[in-house]
Amino acid sequence: MPYTEFQIALGPARVIVRLTTLQGDLVRYAVILQTLEASGWANVRLWDNSDGPHHEHKYNRKGEKLPPKVLPYATPNHALQAALTDVKGGYERMVSEWRR
Repeated sequence: MPYTEFQIALGPARVIVRLTTLQGDLVRYAVILQTLEASGWANVRLWDNSDGPHHEHKYNRKGEKLPPKVLPYATPNHALQAALTDVKGGYERMVSEWRR
């Protein structure tokens, strides 16, 4: 299955987008919000459908992935677009919450 990965720079943060398609249709995605710390890039949030339903994970300062919040999207395309909209409009708040 074709796989694509790209990054979106957001000031001191970045978003890594990973997409897997099958016959041109999006089947798997991951949107990873990271912030740059003195020790390197740290995960803040993750939206994906890697293990079933569309969901969002928060990370804590220790780098541990917290339990998922299931999201109500019918298709990977809808979920991907919603994740990108959320992260672009709220990354500063998300990073601030992660730092607390």
